[in-house]
Amino acid sequence: MKNTKMKELLQKLGTLMALAILVLIFCITMPDKFMKVGNFMNILKQASINCLIASGMLCALITAGIDLSVGSNCVLCTCTIGVMVQSGITNPFLLVLCGLAVSTLAGFINGTLLTRLDLPHPFVSTMGMKNVLWGLALVITGSKSIAFTNTGIDGLMWIGGGSLFTTYYEGTTKVKFPGIPFSFVLVIIVFIIFDIFLRKTALGRQIYCVGGNPEAARLSGIPSKNVLTFVYTLSGFMAGMAGIVSVGRLASANGNAGSTYDNDAIAACIVGGASFTGGKGTIWGTLIGALLIEDKLAPYALPELSIECFRQDLRPTFAAVQGFWTSTGKLDAVQIIARYPAEKQTVLSCVQLCESECVRLTRERVEEWTRTILESAAKDRFQQLAMQAVGASVSYADL
Repeated sequence: MKNTKMKELLQKLGTLMALAILVLIFCITMPDKFMKVGNFMNILKQASINCLIASGMLCALITAGIDLSVGSNCVLCTCTIGVMVQSGITNPFLLVLCGLAVSTLAGFINGTLLTRLDLPHPFVSTMGMKNVLWGLALVITGSKSIAFTNTGIDGLMWIGGGSLFTTYYEGTTKVKFPGIPFSFVLVIIVFIIFDIFLRKTALGRQIYCVGGNPEAARLSGIPSKNVLTFVYTLSGFMAGMAGIVSVGRLASANGNAGSTYDNDAIAACIVGGASFTGGKGTIWGTLIGALLIEDKLAPYALPELSIECFRQDLRPTFAAVQGFWTSTGKLDAVQIIARYPAEKQTVLSCVQLCESECVRLTRERVEEWTRTILESAAKDRFQQLAMQAVGASVSYADL
């Protein structure tokens, strides 16, 4: 009996212990680089998007399902906001409402396809929806990046990029305490609501019942189809919330972003104690799982390596764009591509951003982008973030 209780306790605390061990290793091996308040705050900020997506994914996994469309759904929300801003709409409430409405509708369609067409598994409907949403994001943006800087939506961008309780040294602009990321405060609020919902409400318990024993749930009178529809609608809504955060986090909308969001969310839930067979999983385990698989921990522990990776990868394009701009006063993409044909796509993105209002960014935004780059050094999407920094006229000394 004691052994059984001990085993259950270890299963519950296993993920937390793994996270603690990982942090301890970095603290011991690289105390001067990893053990910084700003470093930990940036990790929390970077994990916020995955945490929000994973909260919706958890509900799908509890029902023995899965939602593979959350990454594309999140990106579509951001791109919807980008297109609206590009059209001159800057009311933050309207932007948030439309972004969430699009993502929630996509989630509702996922649930409807699964329950009303009696598909054998949500893998089918959500995989198809993933490609549909990805295509829509590319179509509405014209496969181009849309910058949010200097567009009059600073309040909306603050949700993903702002911090609370930031302090400075007296008489200077040097940061004393970087502040607590508002995006992670939002995550904590959302997770508290989810915890109460899943443990204390009838619908929350029904979600566990549908995943744990579908036949028993049916015989007990639980409307399983309605529960599943709600779960996938909720998953879409949470993907939309992550999209709202990414507006300020990435400062741009790009249809090609978020390629790993769905995998990261699934990993966070499974590592946090959920199961593909359904019926189990907790929201706080998901939070710990998201922090544990947050692969930006390694770049934070090795900042010099991250910087060098960006220097080597961006040096040709950066030098070309900056050189032409300095010598001619304009950006001739044709000439730059002729010299660096292998960097065509990167050059086009750099030119597009340099020709926009990105060149008039504030120093604070440039520093924020630089930090974002360092956080994303190990990800495939680092090229997009690095190009934003190039568009902001960040020098290699800054990187």
